[in-house]
Amino acid sequence: MKRILLSFLIVLFGCTTAEDQTIDADEANTRIGIAIGLKNAQCGYGQFLTLPAIFPLREEAVTLCVSAIISTPCSTWAGNNPLSGACLALPFYRKKSRDNYGL
Repeated sequence: MKRILLSFLIVLFGCTTAEDQTIDADEANTRIGIAIGLKNAQCGYGQFLTLPAIFPLREEAVTLCVSAIISTPCSTWAGNNPLSGACLALPFYRKKSRDNYGL
């Protein structure tokens, strides 16, 4: 079952920003939300994303978070805070450009 879920996520999220390997916060939240929804369906619990991203995130960090969610056992998923450290400490990427700083 894990292989099917992981394969589905890899196919679903194949598109990235080629120039800097970041994804928008909306896309990151969608990916993580889908992984949480799939895990909820697998384990029968109703966990949700408590800390959504507000800045663009590095794609590799989001992929690591999604993989951590998929590999979490259902016994751990039933806890109060089932998200791993990979999800709680997602490093954001903010472009340093004149547009952001009004110069």
